[in-house]
Amino acid sequence: RDGFVRSVDGGAAPAAPPPVSAPSTTKAALIGLAEQILGGQGEKVVKKLADSGESPAELAAAVDGCHKLIRLAIDRDKAETFHEQAKAILARAG
Repeated sequence: RDGFVRSVDGGAAPAAPPPVSAPSTTKAALIGLAEQILGGQGEKVVKKLADSGESPAELAAAVDGCHKLIRLAIDRDKAETFHEQAKAILARAG
């Protein structure tokens, strides 16, 4: 319901990013997105997001760093999906 769990049905595309209703939920939404897209491969990405600051600039920097990490260590397509959806979450958060 909140986008934190998804069913596994082969190569289905990831669902839309979790909704962001307040700035304090932005970090949680980004972490949920990483878990949704990366599953068990996302431990380092989730830690990087969790350890980041709360300001929009700090979260944007963490997203960029996570994008690079995913691209280099996990999967290029997942990196692009994460980056695109994470930027949408940041934009909605203001």
